Amino acid sequence: MHRLLVLVALVACGHHDDKPVPTAGSAKHAGLDVGPARDLEFVVLHETGGTQVDPNHHIVQLHFFSNEPVETKTICRTAAYNVHLMRAQPNAANAQAGESYVDMSEDALEGPTDPIACEATLYSAKAKQGDAVCWRAGKVTTGPCPPETFPPPVLPRNFAIDFHAREMLGPKSGSTTVLYLNGEYTVGDPIGDAKVTYGLRCDDIVGHATAFSPDLGRLGRGETASVHGQVFELERPVPNIPRRCTLSVATDDKPLGMFCIAEGKSSTPGACPL
Repeated sequence: MHRLLVLVALVACGHHDDKPVPTAGSAKHAGLDVGPARDLEFVVLHETGGTQVDPNHHIVQLHFFSNEPVETKTICRTAAYNVHLMRAQPNAANAQAGESYVDMSEDALEGPTDPIACEATLYSAKAKQGDAVCWRAGKVTTGPCPPETFPPPVLPRNFAIDFHAREMLGPKSGSTTVLYLNGEYTVGDPIGDAKVTYGLRCDDIVGHATAFSPDLGRLGRGETASVHGQVFELERPVPNIPRRCTLSVATDDKPLGMFCIAEGKSSTPGACPL
């Protein structure tokens, strides 16, 4: 049996190419076995900007060795969401043969107590079933986290998804035909392979998403994808921050939900008033 080391810590994180150094007193758990991975570390790191450490923005890192390709899926519970971590950095430049660093970060992981819990599942090449590790309340265990760790979301009535707008951005002054959206998309039941489209209507000006849309098909039941800088191109210029815009999300065969984004800073279910 491979000896498995799981480390859960809060430390300052430098450049991605540098291996993180655990802080003194980090919890170490020996004797665990997680599928294809050996010598696994599971670390939660404070993100840094320059010389400043942001205690409310975190990076979740998996570090392990394996003799075969390994796919990973990580879900973290925050105060409000079951966040599927999709934004992973390339492997560290100084990684050894068979060594993997999986660095993940999402805007939703910004609360002072986030993440509350994380579950990482590791899959051997082409395997449909994986092996999980759960971190909850500072304790690491093999196997999935208990079901109550990731409570199902409450979606708007008759909607297949929910959306929370953090911010809609445009130029600081003047008008624009491009807007950038930050927020969280949450699914009820899995969407699967259906093609998802995103439309935006600001007053009588329509547009659609052209880049950096989340892959909602990767989400499991009740999971959330955080989006940063989703690009919408409009048919005509709008004020730098439109007063109201309706976001519509649909697949080829059915609408998933509509949301009114007000002043670029908040959203409510349903279309904006005309």
